[in-house]
Amino acid sequence: MLLCPLGTIHLIYLGLFVYFFCLIDIILHYFYIPFESEWYADTMSVALLLITHDSIGSSLLETATNMLGLCPVAAEVLSITQQCNPEQMYDKAEHICHSIEQGDGLLILTDMFGSTPSNIALRLMQKKNSHSASTEPLPERLDSSRLVVTGVNLSMLVRVMNYPQLCLSELAEKAKSGGIEGVFIVAE
Repeated sequence: MLLCPLGTIHLIYLGLFVYFFCLIDIILHYFYIPFESEWYADTMSVALLLITHDSIGSSLLETATNMLGLCPVAAEVLSITQQCNPEQMYDKAEHICHSIEQGDGLLILTDMFGSTPSNIALRLMQKKNSHSASTEPLPERLDSSRLVVTGVNLSMLVRVMNYPQLCLSELAEKAKSGGIEGVFIVAE
């Protein structure tokens, strides 16, 4: 009977784990993620805007793009610093929206609900002729071609980028599920 030290067993498991995920990555990139194929050319193209504190959004977008090998959607990042003027940042966000929107909607991901980035994102959802003090019910005051999802994380962004063919409402649901399902409590 061959006895292996505990460290050797862990190395074997680690090797199998890495091999398994490399194999999955190859299969996904070869069979499942044909972003450059004609199949995606005729589908919806929802644009993506990340509005986050400091460089969170740019780091997330760069990491997700590196993981997938490309960014399959029109995407931009607006970084909000503590020193910025919220009105100027709103104007900049509106300009970015107009430059990346392609007619199928805009998904806006932001990091923390109630903060300046999310407040700017929520203002982007308001129709131009509507004011927050309006007596109209909230749904009538919102632009249905723009949706906001808060709590952005890497798993949420990767999930969004894996489904560029979905319509805006379905993509927002994928974003929400990706963000939630990417959070675990890992116990010993």
